[in-house]
Amino acid sequence: MKKNIFSILILTLFTAFFTLLFTTCEDKAPVKEEEDYSVDVVYSDDWRYVSIYLEGQDAPIAVTMNKNTRGAARAMTPDTARRGFDYFEVFFYFNGTVRRAAWEIGQKASIMDVYRGSTAGVDYSITSLNKISGGSNPGSSGGKPISEPTSSAAGASVLFAGRKADKTLLAVGKLVSVNADEPVEDPQERSTFINNGTVFVTFELSAIKANTSAVIEKSSFFTDNTGGNNPAAANTKVISVRIGDRYFPLYLLPGGKPKISAQYTLGIDGGWDDFAGSIFVMEKGEVDKRQARYPAGSGKYWYAKYGEDLTTVVNMTNNQTARKKIKDGTYEGKELENPVKFEIDTSRTVNKVTKDNGIFTFSFSIPVCALSFNIPKDEEDCWYIRPAYASYYLNIDNGVTTGEFSDKNIGGGVLCAVDLEAVNYEIPAERR
Repeated sequence: MKKNIFSILILTLFTAFFTLLFTTCEDKAPVKEEEDYSVDVVYSDDWRYVSIYLEGQDAPIAVTMNKNTRGAARAMTPDTARRGFDYFEVFFYFNGTVRRAAWEIGQKASIMDVYRGSTAGVDYSITSLNKISGGSNPGSSGGKPISEPTSSAAGASVLFAGRKADKTLLAVGKLVSVNADEPVEDPQERSTFINNGTVFVTFELSAIKANTSAVIEKSSFFTDNTGGNNPAAANTKVISVRIGDRYFPLYLLPGGKPKISAQYTLGIDGGWDDFAGSIFVMEKGEVDKRQARYPAGSGKYWYAKYGEDLTTVVNMTNNQTARKKIKDGTYEGKELENPVKFEIDTSRTVNKVTKDNGIFTFSFSIPVCALSFNIPKDEEDCWYIRPAYASYYLNIDNGVTTGEFSDKNIGGGVLCAVDLEAVNYEIPAERR
């Protein structure tokens, strides 16, 4: 009898142990959720066209996200811009109502509730609110709060593309087709109206271009060394200078001048006029003046072994109006002004030790936003207009300079010198 009781006790303990074991494991076992690989954005192979499916609908085709967004350390060209895309923001505007979305490559855009109008739909091919028939940029004449749309034949839209890490704007896009991956060749047969039958829309991206060059006609940067206020190719003096083993355009400036006018003209692949009213200044633009350098690899740089000009002053004179809130839902501000204008002061640039005053580079950065300055700040991203992306914008730009290294554009900084007498200058460099 005792043996039977002992056996029953052992059996009960084992049963309780295994019940507890399996119950505990089952309770703590993680619930495996299915990963969502669906996308509602499709990119063309050359990154020129971006198709966005409305209402978050999944694209009906497989998309392989294997894009190398590291790119090359270069100045802004259509090629390098498209290598750098990894972040996007799209805006749709209709009669005071804005719909927007921002996403990274591999993520869904999830653009919702774009106003579609009647059966005919709304034309969203316009990129500037000022160009909408019968409309104006809200805020430009007092503005009005964002409200529900009433009626209009036209809206506006724009796509921004760039880099997530530093928010450099590399390209802007215009809506060019509806329910088609690429626009129909004949403009008369091309539809840009979003209506109830619209599944997806396609934007064409135009890359921003900017570079210096010893071939002055190809340069984005001009000065007026005559002392006037007319920056132009004829008034600019530039030579090719060798620093280390690479050549760079060097802009020569006269000394003793308190106001040398200069300008940097941003180009765009396809024409700037389409997007002149699409980009608005959010905060004041800034100038960054630095010692001349270019990449040496492994996080190091080649620095020019030559005196650095610390006395010349470079100021940006336009794009200095930051957007300001004047009341709820209403702001005031200005469109981006292109070319970007500067005043260079060389009145105190004197080096009594050597006959030359040293060299320097400068670059610039302008915080901007899309489509209108009247969109609430918490509903949009701040982007930056720069002549190159990431830390490369501080490096010397050799742009399209002729010579052995003309295919390696390695920065966005404008290289300058005051009262430099040598014509064929060679400067050694040190790696650090």
